[in-house]
Amino acid sequence: MPETVIKITDLSKSYGKFEAVKGISFEIFRGEIFSILGHNGAGKTTTLEIIEGQRTRTSGTVQVLGMDPETKRAEISQRVGILPQDFNFLELINCGEAVDFYIKSLNAKDSVDGILERVDLLDKKRSLIKNLSGGEKHKLGLGLALVNDPEILFLDEPTTGLDPVARRSVWKVIERLKGSGKSIILTTHYLEEAQKLADRVCIMDRGMITITATPDEIIHKYGKGSVLRLSFSDPDMKAFLKLGMKHRRSGDFIEIDISTMDEFFSIIDRFKEIRISPENLTLTRDTLEDIFIDLMGADGNES
Repeated sequence: MPETVIKITDLSKSYGKFEAVKGISFEIFRGEIFSILGHNGAGKTTTLEIIEGQRTRTSGTVQVLGMDPETKRAEISQRVGILPQDFNFLELINCGEAVDFYIKSLNAKDSVDGILERVDLLDKKRSLIKNLSGGEKHKLGLGLALVNDPEILFLDEPTTGLDPVARRSVWKVIERLKGSGKSIILTTHYLEEAQKLADRVCIMDRGMITITATPDEIIHKYGKGSVLRLSFSDPDMKAFLKLGMKHRRSGDFIEIDISTMDEFFSIIDRFKEIRISPENLTLTRDTLEDIFIDLMGADGNES
């Protein structure tokens, strides 16, 4: 069995009559990336802040590395790293000075060069923070969260506002951190990011957990399957239609629903038998984002 590093049981948080978190339970295991998803107001940030010890709970239990963050926050803080969504730092010092400040403040053993190298910023050691790109600033934030060599990393919207290239650059750093055995709790509005990085995702809605599973399990259970999209020359189209294969037309394309890869290869084999060859062929399946929108609605209302 994997080792549990965070265990949440019947966690609730109320503000007067408003229940922000409603009796949720889940576990996070050592060495995994666990992503918490949900629309604004779903309870993600409140849950994260309770786990981090920044906010008290109304009821339930929380264990982080076997300790309660309400009573052992100081001990826990020595073993976790936090990158908040609104990370910022003094912009008139350079990257090396920022990391050195954190190392000395935390009495950490790592070196400035070691931290910067882990987040691909060693060549920016003497660059002023104000001159960094958005992606480089996010990677610096990750580096500062790593100064105490944490066992658990809390990453709150770590790529918000970044262009696709910068976002993927940060993803590479996060994947390496996971490879080093760290447990990572990731909140993100980018469903592609969760599908790419997370071992498991937890979807929250109105303070409750609706699903906890791997991205593939969610796609398999709630997705509509794969779609084979094809186009043919006129002679091959006539030959295809003679097959009597169930399909639908979409402009100049043919679309065929596919349940399994065996079904896909069977179709390709039939094309070979009658010597037709598609001019275009794509096989697509639902993404985590497609399913999230189907389940939750684009505006946070369940469909």
